[in-house]
Amino acid sequence: MPRRLPPPTVALALTAILVVGSQVAIIAAQGEALCLNTGCRIVEGLTAISPLAFNLLGLAYFAAVLGLARMGAGWAGELLGPLLFAGAAVEGVLTAYQGLAVGVWCSYCLLVAGLVVLLNLSQGWRHALAAAFVLAAPVAIMAALSFGPGLTMARLGAVPGVAAVRPAAAGRPQADLFVAASCPHCEKLLQDLPAFPDCTIQLRPVDQLAALPAGLAAAGPWQPEGNRLLLALLGVETVPALLVQEEEGIRLLKGRPRIEAWLAAACQPPPAAGEAGQSLMDLDEDGECPVAVECPPP
Repeated sequence: MPRRLPPPTVALALTAILVVGSQVAIIAAQGEALCLNTGCRIVEGLTAISPLAFNLLGLAYFAAVLGLARMGAGWAGELLGPLLFAGAAVEGVLTAYQGLAVGVWCSYCLLVAGLVVLLNLSQGWRHALAAAFVLAAPVAIMAALSFGPGLTMARLGAVPGVAAVRPAAAGRPQADLFVAASCPHCEKLLQDLPAFPDCTIQLRPVDQLAALPAGLAAAGPWQPEGNRLLLALLGVETVPALLVQEEEGIRLLKGRPRIEAWLAAACQPPPAAGEAGQSLMDLDEDGECPVAVECPPP
């Protein structure tokens, strides 16, 4: 006798438990979630509770859906519909928050949202139609609100991103340098940084560094998610990047050649009589690495 497949709702709930449970196990083992794109880390950095607690709540929700689906008719069947409506409402809020308030998408979050949508579809077209209205309502009301960059920048202020500082004399130029541990252009730039001592440099890594570069002092607790979010707001997708604070405003430089050219012009003491300044002719034309992808050696 062929083995009967479980009902669609049960199969989908089991799949969701497997997905979210795997994420919980990864967070417990590694201390951070498995992120398939940059948006995941940015969105995680904007939650009021830890990613572990957030995923545990999701795991409990899908476990409740599975339990009610397996019990079938009766009071369990009556509770299953409202529980799935609640999931649709939550995913409507989370999806609208990513697209309208933050401006980036979390691939893992969208996967979970898709599972919630499929669970509602498994209950028939009448339930699915009602769930569509439940999901669309928070999206519509959030679309009518104005978030702008102010809300995101306010949250960004609570996420310290400066990992280290190289101070200079008062009145000298100040800049924020964005780097990645996997970027060889960033590594070369950090190695050359002591040659340009006449500027205050704040180091903003977009991921965890094995060790701080020589000559920079630790600035206290920091989180790379804040720096990724700031680059996303600026529309910058590569590192190294340099934000320079000038009297006329803020200047953005991307790529090692441009950054080292600015450092040589603004942060290097003038050469003594008879000495030649640093030549930048040997710098390559690229000098950039994607924020979210490891960059091959130049």
